[in-house]
Order: sequence, then structure tokens, then C-alpha cells
Amino acid sequence: MKLPVIALAIIIISSGSGPHQANIQNAIDTAAAAGGGEVRLDGRFYLTNSLLLRYGVTLSGKQGAVLEKCPGVISWLTSDALVGDLIIEVDNTTGLTPGMGITIAQQIEPSDTIYFLDSLYTITDIQGNSITLDRPLEVERLVENLAYIKASFPVILANNVENASIKNLAVTDGDPSSFIYVSWLDGGIYLLNSKNVSVDKLSINGFGNTISLDGSFDISINNCHLRNAERYGIHVGSWSQRTYLADSFIENNRRGIYLCWGANQGLYSGNYVLNNKKEGIGIGYDDKENTFQDNRIECNEIGVLFRELSDGGDGNVFQNCLIENNERYGFKLQGRARNTRIQSCSIINNGQGVFVACGTEDAVYVNSFVQGIEYECRETTPAPAEPMPGNGGGSGGGCFIANSQSGG
Repeated sequence: MKLPVIALAIIIISSGSGPHQANIQNAIDTAAAAGGGEVRLDGRFYLTNSLLLRYGVTLSGKQGAVLEKCPGVISWLTSDALVGDLIIEVDNTTGLTPGMGITIAQQIEPSDTIYFLDSLYTITDIQGNSITLDRPLEVERLVENLAYIKASFPVILANNVENASIKNLAVTDGDPSSFIYVSWLDGGIYLLNSKNVSVDKLSINGFGNTISLDGSFDISINNCHLRNAERYGIHVGSWSQRTYLADSFIENNRRGIYLCWGANQGLYSGNYVLNNKKEGIGIGYDDKENTFQDNRIECNEIGVLFRELSDGGDGNVFQNCLIENNERYGFKLQGRARNTRIQSCSIINNGQGVFVACGTEDAVYVNSFVQGIEYECRETTPAPAEPMPGNGGGSGGGCFIANSQSGG
């Protein structure tokens, strides 16, 4: 097929012409082969596998452009799938097609199991209930562990990609009622070991995670609406460095902004983190020297949670944040969080303003208004650098319920 190139380094793809998946991927590959360019989408596109972003390529949309993931069809394995197998047997292939991206997983796993790209495959052929994969199986999946396949993949995947961008698109889950979400492979965007990628003006609705970063540096995310994820609004993990998240609306996810495992030196500015079922912002193992400024964190179960780990966050700073109307805590500091600085913040009308666990060290409040502080161990009590008006918690105010209907 001849691609409709209308200007140098710009390729426009209309949803009314040809197979969506192949047309977009061919355009991305063509732009990359030319040294970079822009692929601009016009219409609503139905996808059955990941779009692979390439070096130097911008994937963008005209007004109203939507990427819709196919329904997350699930089928259970009827025989064990062993390492090296190329064909697997399942109980039903209805809704599955050659070319579709699937994740092969199992419901009973060790507690620390995380699914990465070694669990992501493409169907090349279907004969009866036998499915042929694009490569041999890398990890065994056993019937006794409730092994299954799911039409599950990141809609946009950047794997070892640099100097690329995604902008002006809606990305929506075609099956928001799915009862199984497979880690961050069930996602809107997955950036793995990538650098200098920008994500601007995206609306992502549903999925396991809306955006996930692993081992990625200097990722910029601006003016996005990230909502209704079964797990994380945005996951920043595996030693991702210098993430920039600004002016985004993160609502109605299980967890909002989730830092995990060495997410360092990020800047999170001007975001509205609202109505997430667990924490609005979560900080975990070895997440260091991140700055959160000018954020509004409201109506979550917990506003900001430092998770209970052996080596929690160090040197994280909160400036000019409004943290209010969270059900249980405004801040919950635990996991040996160290050197946390809370400066010019208002922590008000939460179930409890701040909880400081045993072992948490050197939390400092500067010019912050805090209602209600509880110390698990008196010896951990930090001396505030400035007087803090207010005492006693108590919920107040009320929560704004945003429009979170499904759709692009």
C-alpha cells in the first residue's frame, strides 16, 4: 500500500482507509526509516495489538482522534504450556484472531510475580482450539495455576525508544468491565528503557494502568487526563529518572501517581489528583529526591502514602500543595521515609492530617498548615520549623465528583 504522504515528514492516516493496525504501524516505520517525522491520525482506530513507537517519530491526532483497544478476550489453557512451546491449547478461541496481541499469564503466582514483555505474544495462526505464537514460550504456564491468555497489550509501546512524542489523542479501553488486568501490559502507554519521550494532551480511559514507565529517563507528560485505571493512573518505576508530570488530571483510578523502585529526581507539578480509591500519591522503595509542587490532592482514601517498606523514600519535597478531604489521612509517612520536607502546604479536612510511623526520620514542616498529627512513637516526633496552626482532624468540605464516564 502506498502511504498518503502529504508533506515532508508528515504522514496522515484516516480511519476510513484500510486496516487500522497495519496502516498506522507502516506509517510509523516509514517515518522512522526516513530519519523521523510525524504520523497524524484522523478518526477512530480499532487496535488488536500494540503500536510500536520508533526513534524520532511523533504520533499525533487531529481533533477527535481515538485509539480504541479491542475487548480483552480471555481463554483458559486446557494443557500445560512449557518453555519452548510454540503452540498452546485453550478452551475457546472466539474473539481471538491472527495478529492479535495476547498476554499469557496465570492467576496463581508467587506474590512478587510481575509480567513483563516476556509474557507478551502475537497470535500467528488459529486451528480449532490450538493457537500458534510468534515465538517460543519463555515462561511456563500451568493449568493447575489457572493459566490463561488474554487479549492484553499496551496500546502504544515504546521499547528502547528515544526522542519521540505522543500527543493530541484519546486512548480508550474497549473492555472496561474486564475482571482480570495483567500488570502494566494491560495499559494505554508503556515506556520501557526509553529516553526523551514526551506525552502531551492525551485522554486515557480505563486499562490496568493508563501510563507505565520502567527504566525510562527524561519522560515529559503534560496536560493529560488519566482515569478509571484498575491499578495505577501513572506508574513510575524500575529506576526511572527525572520524570516530569505537569498540569494533568488523575482521577478515579485504584491508585493515582505511583512511584516504585528507584523513581528519582522527578518533578510533579500542577496536577489534580482526585477520587482515587487508595492513595493519590504513593512513594515506595528507594524513591528519592522527587519534588511535588502546586498539586491538589483531594478525596482519595489517603492523600500521600509512603509505603511500609524497609528502605522507603528519601529527600522528597512537597511544596505549595493542597491536600484536603482525603478519607483516612492527608499524609501517611512510614517505611523509614527520611528527610521529607513539607513546605507551604495546606493539609486540611482529612480524616487525620499526618500520621508519622516509628522509624520515620527527619520529617520537617515549613510554613505548612496541618490539621491533626499522630505519632506512632514519640521519639520520631519531628520539630516543625514553623508553628503549625490547627489541631485535630475530622473530615469536612466534601468531594467534587467529576465526570468519569467511559469513552474516548
